[in-house]
Amino acid sequence: MLTLSPLPEDELAIAQLEQLLSKGIPRLIGTNDQEIPLPPQVFEMLHKIIQCMVSGQVLHLIPAEQEMTTQQAADLLNVSRPFLVKELEKGEIPFRAVGSHRRVQFKDVMAYKNCRDQKRRRILDDLTALGQKLGLYDFEDTP
Repeated sequence: MLTLSPLPEDELAIAQLEQLLSKGIPRLIGTNDQEIPLPPQVFEMLHKIIQCMVSGQVLHLIPAEQEMTTQQAADLLNVSRPFLVKELEKGEIPFRAVGSHRRVQFKDVMAYKNCRDQKRRRILDDLTALGQKLGLYDFEDTP
């Protein structure tokens, strides 16, 4: 995991970089004055990193295959470690055993989180639709 935290002395350079990146894909020039094409995916990632740094955010770049402890995964999901272990044992998130410990990959934790978030959104949408159907929402302003 790589942690990026903007330093006060870099604020001006970061702001200038953000202005440059907001105008489109810039050119990279190598040490031998050779132009190096910047792939669109690299540009997008760089632009997002710079935008976050301009706003003072600390970034953590984590490779998708990075393994995490159950406590790290539970913290990321904002759940208790015992709850996460139950989800692992139910097969909701793949893991591997290392002795008596379990390890999960970041990408698997994020896939679980995304699936859980989608289910929550669908349920909330269904509840909202039901509430509207039952007339529980009053959209008129009352004096």
